[in-house]
Amino acid sequence: MLYAERLQTWSTKEDRMKITPVNNNIIVQKEKFQAKTESGLHLPSEPDTPTVSAKVRAVPNTELKDVNEEPIQIKEGTVVMFDRYQGADINFKGTAFTIIDAEHILAVITED
Repeated sequence: MLYAERLQTWSTKEDRMKITPVNNNIIVQKEKFQAKTESGLHLPSEPDTPTVSAKVRAVPNTELKDVNEEPIQIKEGTVVMFDRYQGADINFKGTAFTIIDAEHILAVITED
């Protein structure tokens, strides 16, 4: 096998890689801070709020449970809020994600 063919194989395997959380963890992607508002105002920096919102990108294959062992209904695509300093920040395939325990979710944001 030629070197170029091996590189092709390795990159193909990497493209098929998938990250799945285990236990009661979920993977979220924090929403990007918009430095410019819709009306064109430039904001100086990211607000220093104690909570952040993020979109759930992956849930474990098992049912999520809260502290009282009650099931938590969180699916991929749900927007949640959690404490800014909870979780572990990771970089997977060039994208930033955070792995947090489902018990640390403060709120679920829904549209009416």
